[in-house]
Amino acid sequence: MALRGLLPLIINRPEFRRLREHLAPAHAAPVLSGVTEAARPYLIAALATTQAAPLIYVVRDNERVTQVAETLGALLGRETTVLPWIDRDALPYERLMPDPETVQTRMQALTALARREAVIVVCSSRALVQPVLPPGEFAAALLQLRPGLELAPRLLLEHLMAVGYEPVVEVEEVGQMSHRGGIVDFFPPVMERPIRVEFFGDEIDSIRTFDAESQRSLNPQPSVVVGPAREALALHGPAAAQRLEKLSIAGMHPDARDRWHSDLEALRARQSFEDIAFYLPYLHTPASLLDYLPTDGVIVLNDAQQTAQAVEELVALGKELRDELEREGENPPGLLPVVLTPDVVTAKLATPLQAHFASLTAEVDEPTTIQQSRGDSLNRRRNRGQLFRNCRGNSSIFRTHDAHYLQGRHPVNLDTRRVRMFGR
Repeated sequence: MALRGLLPLIINRPEFRRLREHLAPAHAAPVLSGVTEAARPYLIAALATTQAAPLIYVVRDNERVTQVAETLGALLGRETTVLPWIDRDALPYERLMPDPETVQTRMQALTALARREAVIVVCSSRALVQPVLPPGEFAAALLQLRPGLELAPRLLLEHLMAVGYEPVVEVEEVGQMSHRGGIVDFFPPVMERPIRVEFFGDEIDSIRTFDAESQRSLNPQPSVVVGPAREALALHGPAAAQRLEKLSIAGMHPDARDRWHSDLEALRARQSFEDIAFYLPYLHTPASLLDYLPTDGVIVLNDAQQTAQAVEELVALGKELRDELEREGENPPGLLPVVLTPDVVTAKLATPLQAHFASLTAEVDEPTTIQQSRGDSLNRRRNRGQLFRNCRGNSSIFRTHDAHYLQGRHPVNLDTRRVRMFGR
């Protein structure tokens, strides 16, 4: 049962109304102090119900993403969509086949954000540095189908191929497609079940879900959105292959060279493949999840300092892994960066409306410093479900933002025991 009825208890408070007033472009980003970890989803849910734009909530790691998404779902029910963003299994420069279920979470989030839906996306700090398709290209790849739409089956098949669907005999998994007569089956990431489109000539006659095991048609659908099946598209494959073939593969071991040649052959033919996202920097201008937020969208950092450290650590770890994988003959030297830099993340964080939770040990957080990784990075590679720790160094990021927080006009205290707004 949804607990949405509890939200007015906080929405109607004067402190919350003041928070909404300060969460605007003309004001410095508010600091939310005195809010326990368990109570934070309650505040996030209240913020989401009082605006018509999407909200991104950045938490510690994948485990916390799942927990918070479930809590928000219980608070909001079906009236507000909550989408978890599960990180990629592969670390920077690694070649691992993507997990279809985690890819589905990311594509669902990007589709909702590209369509400007008022959703909550819960992601980890790592998600901020992982490049994604540019919003314009992603939106251009979306196709909405409905019964009665005039569309030749051939054109639908061409679109599915262009956005990364894999031709198979029978559709069973996300990202697959098949065709027989006047029927086109495919499994878009935004759906829980695969879709069957039946044509009458060049017109869509019906759209239904179907069971992947029995292949039996199920429920009629008034419409369905067809979006990318993979996290990079092969539309610019020939140009990407031309750049990649200039890299020296002399030091790569035989299996890696064979895979490299196979990938480049597929890119030249504009054909997709499972881990095509490895080549995203060559196929697209890398974008961030933050680029999908509209100007009135909101991003809330659960822990600004932890986010800063995670960004810098993943970038540093990426450099170490790049060198190691080159030495082991897995990758050629000279690959483009596969994560966004701290400076880029900082700039993108400045664009949407932003707030962050303060430490419970102080009324206002100290200025956050991103620190560079050293030492244990390669050992942490084996524990890819955890955020990276043990930093040293003194390079800075988010310092500008936190200076604003400290000058910040009105840190908000939403402690349930003592709720008040502190002035300067």
